[in-house]
Amino acid sequence: MNRTHVTRAIAAGLLLVMYSQMVLSAVQKAPTYDEQGFIARGYAFVKLGDLHIRIGTPILLNALNALPLLALPDVRLPVDTPSWSGTDFHPIGERFLWRVNDNADQIAFLARVPTMMLAVLLAVFVFRWARDLYGPWGGLLALTLCAFDPNIIAHGRLTTTDLGSSALLFIATYWIWKVLVRPTWMRILASGIFLGLAQAAKFSSLVFLPIWALLFLWRVFEGRFYALPYPASRLFGGEAPRQRWQNRLAVLGIIGLLIVVVATLALWAAYGFEVGPIPGVTSWPVFAPSHLEQLIDLSGRLTGEAGREAPAFLMGQCYTGGRWPYFFVALAAKTPIPTLVLLVAGLLLSLRKRTGQAPWALWLPPAIYFAFSLTSKLNLGYRYILPVLPFLLVIAGRTGEWLAASLSQLSGRPRALKVAAASILVGWSAWSAVAVYPHYLAFFNEWAGGPENGWRLLVDSNIDWGQDLKGLGRWMDANSVQRVKLGYMGEAYPSYYGIAFDPLPSQPDRWSHPLYHDLYPLDPAPGIYAISATLLQGCNLPDPDTYAWFREREPIDKVGHSIFIYHVPRYGEPEATVALSGISVADIRSEDYAQLGTNDVRVLWFDIGHALYAPASDVKMLLFAGGDAHVPPELAPLWPDGPGQPSSTRDGRPLRVFEGNPRNALETRIVELAPSAPVWHLPATQFAPGDPPNHGQQLAYPVQFGDRVELLAYEVHWPSAGGTALRPGETLTLTTYWRARPSGTEPLKLFVHLLDANSTYMGGDDRLDVWYENWETGDLFVQAQHVALQPDIAPGEYQVEIGWYNPETMQRLQVMPDDQVIADRVLLSPVQVRE
Repeated sequence: MNRTHVTRAIAAGLLLVMYSQMVLSAVQKAPTYDEQGFIARGYAFVKLGDLHIRIGTPILLNALNALPLLALPDVRLPVDTPSWSGTDFHPIGERFLWRVNDNADQIAFLARVPTMMLAVLLAVFVFRWARDLYGPWGGLLALTLCAFDPNIIAHGRLTTTDLGSSALLFIATYWIWKVLVRPTWMRILASGIFLGLAQAAKFSSLVFLPIWALLFLWRVFEGRFYALPYPASRLFGGEAPRQRWQNRLAVLGIIGLLIVVVATLALWAAYGFEVGPIPGVTSWPVFAPSHLEQLIDLSGRLTGEAGREAPAFLMGQCYTGGRWPYFFVALAAKTPIPTLVLLVAGLLLSLRKRTGQAPWALWLPPAIYFAFSLTSKLNLGYRYILPVLPFLLVIAGRTGEWLAASLSQLSGRPRALKVAAASILVGWSAWSAVAVYPHYLAFFNEWAGGPENGWRLLVDSNIDWGQDLKGLGRWMDANSVQRVKLGYMGEAYPSYYGIAFDPLPSQPDRWSHPLYHDLYPLDPAPGIYAISATLLQGCNLPDPDTYAWFREREPIDKVGHSIFIYHVPRYGEPEATVALSGISVADIRSEDYAQLGTNDVRVLWFDIGHALYAPASDVKMLLFAGGDAHVPPELAPLWPDGPGQPSSTRDGRPLRVFEGNPRNALETRIVELAPSAPVWHLPATQFAPGDPPNHGQQLAYPVQFGDRVELLAYEVHWPSAGGTALRPGETLTLTTYWRARPSGTEPLKLFVHLLDANSTYMGGDDRLDVWYENWETGDLFVQAQHVALQPDIAPGEYQVEIGWYNPETMQRLQVMPDDQVIADRVLLSPVQVRE
């Protein structure tokens, strides 16, 4: 086997090792923050030709990632959901991956495979360029650094655009370099294709256009003879000494124009040769209007007030926008040390002895792109400078050429020492990947303290992009943890991985309304906490100190270096309850909270103006009411005595504090009301006055609605004392008493409708003023609702119907006496309207 065959065999082995690392680690990681949106958008395009979803990138890589999904016939798009009519990729991606399909892991893995292929293709061209410049030793050294680079492996197994666009930019630059060295028609064609594909991959690729133009200009004035392809050589060639810069300018201008034409066709092909006007911009047709529309939209968001900056974190400091040291720190902390050492050596060797084949094509692109990155106001991760990395790996390969040449001239001890030094660096490079497997995204080098310390320097996609939710599920199984309090930076569904959790402030904060988190930051409740590293630093939360208590303590464990596990022990008296109206638990002053005498505190929420809530057990309870809302007359008898103690929130807003558990008052009132508050089931859709008692089925309390709630009693409150009827223009006030069953995450609303004898809707009130996600079996609450009568309503008897529904799907809860479904609403006592 000759040297060429050996080189190719070693290169093939390195590529196989690289691909194996990506595959084996990808199956262990949950979808990262934006992957679901990229996949949904790409699948909408390849399946339906739909381009309405906006995500801030061109379509090529999204479509490429979605192609393997065509092998799954049952994959569906959320075309029947309200989110589909919008352009926001977040809700569409969420419903696509986690709701309408039930195989999220399979979809995510298949969509990641094309990115892995692009990563391997990138490695091939890193090897090829380094070999062309520095021989087989230089090529193999650059390929080794690439195959074991944690950053390339991390992004190479994700359905995002960072690695794919970096690969296409690098390959396009390689072919442009080949054109500048010795043009052929195949090289010109390859340059144009990859330039166009790079522009169809990510809009930041536009930065490379002036860089490539600068390389052409550099070649024009460099002074060396430029061998031209036939037939241009017949027109402009001549003898080397007689070739003028004007000739080179003319020919390179024509070649550049040809490359641009091919690139435009490649970009257009990525959009299926789409032709049409740009909505809201032009009335005449253009090529790839969807591409231009996305570019215009993104430009507006980046230059506008709302989209110009983003929260960031650097070495203990939160800030908004960009700071020039950010990417220097990222490059120094997240690039393996052997790569940095070999890069410096390669730079020094290149400065000492220039390589004759257009070296500026290798030096200028990373230098200019990195300098441009320093001005960016989006300091969100190493991935923003990922296009620089392949160039640096090739430059580092220069050391391989020097090492091969020097070893051939050495023997004995000096040769052995040089071989040992080189072996240590190469082995160290491989160990950088092996040691962090499978958590490549969280890699930090030894200078930065490794992945264990990385969160103190950089967060976000540098270490924590939501990828370890799947690992959290495995950790809980291995440690027999049944439930955690979860603060999660990501969009994956914990329930998909079997994670039972109580939601903490998260990003995005979709598991619970921001007001309804039960975390008291100054004194957390007992339990097991799982908190993403990015959230610990708090830069993208309304209150950066939300997790300061945890930040100051060591976790008991970490999942993938990105999710920190804490155990908070219980102290003080038995369980207590805090009920809140108009404030969050984080608003309570520490001295008020200390009245509970324990950290084992359950938090409930309600609107003081429409509801009252009581826990299942008779525990110590404080009620905090903020704002100007007052207890309505229909609920006042149920409240603890007195106007409440005046206090204030942590930021000085007024509130009142009530002490006492209203459970006994609620139970007493239910017993008083139930006998005189009949409930009927009447299946007919039309009825005449008097039908419920004559033809309906009277139901016994409690009346169960689905598996969520039970009706216990109700009361009609007449506008005038002692009244038994309403007048046109007055308001029907109804209070209903309920007992909670197991909680759920599906939103709920309670409706009260007034119907005439023909089942015509005459008015209603749909609302729920207690928070449904955290109620527990046995909790009691009362809900007040108000139905305003029209001034011209006709006198007569009207039916009152009540029921529950999901406001997102409009699906009603079923009425289930004795666990048998009979209806989706019940009728209460009719009300009289008199003149």
